[in-house]
This record gives sequence, C-alpha cells and structure tokens, in this order.
Amino acid sequence: MFNQNKNNKPIPFIRELCKHKTEKEILGAEENFRRYLLLVKRICERLEREESEQFDKNNNHEII
Repeated sequence: MFNQNKNNKPIPFIRELCKHKTEKEILGAEENFRRYLLLVKRICERLEREESEQFDKNNNHEII
C-alpha cells in the first residue's frame, strides 16, 4: 500500500501526534508527510526557476 523504504527513518513528531493510531496508520502518515515535503520542494524549485527565467528575460536587453 505505502512505498516504505527501509532507509525511511521514523518521524518522531508524527509518531507523537499519532500515538493512538496503529503502526500501519503511522507509517501511512509518515509517508504522506514525506510526499507533502517533496511537493513543497518541487513547488519551491519551480518558483525559483521561474523567477530566474523572468529575471533573465527582463535583464537580457542589449544596450544600444
């Protein structure tokens, strides 16, 4: 169900927040959190890339 990699370490604050949940539910919450962080990272990278492209476009004028 979840793509659990053996290198994924437990996320203590998720485990604390979900201590009343089953291990399966905790693993799911940790996986969802990791996916969320990857999404936020991709959004930041895209915004930085677009900002850089816009800067290059605005400052790539020849001086006559």
